[in-house]
Amino acid sequence: NADFGSRVAFMDLGGAQTSFTCSRAEFLGRHGSLGSPLGLLRQSALSNRAGAGFDPCGALLASVELPPGATRTVVA
Repeated sequence: NADFGSRVAFMDLGGAQTSFTCSRAEFLGRHGSLGSPLGLLRQSALSNRAGAGFDPCGALLASVELPPGATRTVVA
């Protein structure tokens, strides 16, 4: 996008991410939506791909395991 070509973005989960993608098509999926993205529904890792030519987004995947009664705050 010519409006954002000179901008840089950074994302991190404190090193807890297990995979990532910078492809909106991969994250949302063929018939996915922001309300139900394929990248959160499937059981496999994201592709770890970044670069030119994508409809860009930033998605990090990490597992969160909670024992019974535990809580954890995740900020998006």
